[in-house]
Amino acid sequence: MCTRCRVYKPLNDFPTNGKYHRRVCRVCWPIVRAGGETLECRECGVTKPATSFDNSRGVCQSCVRKSSGYAPRVDPERQRAANLLKNYGITVEAYEAKRQAQDGKCACCGIDESDAPRGRLYVDHDHDTGQVRDLLCSNCNMMIGYALEDTRILRAGAAYVAKWL
Repeated sequence: MCTRCRVYKPLNDFPTNGKYHRRVCRVCWPIVRAGGETLECRECGVTKPATSFDNSRGVCQSCVRKSSGYAPRVDPERQRAANLLKNYGITVEAYEAKRQAQDGKCACCGIDESDAPRGRLYVDHDHDTGQVRDLLCSNCNMMIGYALEDTRILRAGAAYVAKWL
């Protein structure tokens, strides 16, 4: 049955996205999508604007989010604090103290935080011991990470670049 015109129709009268048949027939679907029309959600039973339905299953976006485990974003500052503590064992205050001690500059190349790629400094730490070292711009942090924290690789890379300058 079409949820708009309430008429029982054969299944092939309902458009599909290849996997699911829509709950609105081919005749009603363009009218519904054009605007102003409402549909009833199969899950919650609430009548909502057609624009709230992004799928062909007749389920509103709210119900899709609930069933997919979607969680709204948490406060970015709380998330940052949790990440610093979980990944590096330091607090936001410890990060800020280290940032102040470095004058907001990368400990490796000296670029100012505001001029750094991605506009912030990252925590550099020893992957074996977990010990926090300093704050680096993303380029320096990735360089050390890609070199597997091996000074031989870093020296060889520096020698290679110097050869071509």
